Amino acid sequence: MQAWRLAGWGGAAAALILAGWAGGCESHRGGQCVTEADNGAAVRLERGEELEICLTGNPTTGYRWEVGAYDAAVVARMEGPRYAADDSGGKVGTGGRYYTVFEAVQRGQTEIVMTYRQAGNADPGSVFRVVVSVE
Repeated sequence: MQAWRLAGWGGAAAALILAGWAGGCESHRGGQCVTEADNGAAVRLERGEELEICLTGNPTTGYRWEVGAYDAAVVARMEGPRYAADDSGGKVGTGGRYYTVFEAVQRGQTEIVMTYRQAGNADPGSVFRVVVSVE
């Protein structure tokens, strides 16, 4: 994703899709996908296009990804966070990925913030941010 930031907006969609495939996203509906490697990145979407956020996590530790702030007039949450365990060969506690899908609904810009926190703990273990511009 660093190369995309340095290269500018040209080819951004292809860079995001390739980053998603490498990072294990399930972008099965033809949308763009971001992972932890894209934390702090900017993404451009067309109205109706979906953005899948795929973040690693391990609920056996008590931590879970939660959706924080975003402008619901610009993007709508369609799914998630939904947890899917990695194929661990039957090992318990190996972790997996949390998938959250947003749809671009109106022209504008918003920052989507997600936090990885333990239940009952106000301090997040990690924070993920992505700035979404809808054309």
